[in-house]
Amino acid sequence: CISSLDGFMDAIRARIANMPVFLSTDDAGLEGMFKRTFPGLVTFPKRYHTAGVRTTPIADALSEMLLLGRCRRIVGTYYSSFSKFSAIWGEVEYFEVRGRECSRNSFVDRMLLPAVYRATLQ
Repeated sequence: CISSLDGFMDAIRARIANMPVFLSTDDAGLEGMFKRTFPGLVTFPKRYHTAGVRTTPIADALSEMLLLGRCRRIVGTYYSSFSKFSAIWGEVEYFEVRGRECSRNSFVDRMLLPAVYRATLQ
């Protein structure tokens, strides 16, 4: 099952009135559409280009991954290794949009188990 734009819009809509929402994407058109729909979205100022395999420089991608890891919660797509890595690196709750549904990701939960265990010891 792939992630839908409607699922992401629902997740943003549910939170943007109460807290900042950071959007991370390597798709300039998608970023523009989301920023028009949700003017309060926070984004990292990337340099998009169309030549080559990547749409953004790797330094921009790394910056976004590190910023994502500082968020309270991450909502990613079904195939987003960047989002999953950021959640694990930052020890952050990770939710995944599949179709229009948004639910916790069991792989990331298992990877975070040691971090959760450490937190209960303190």
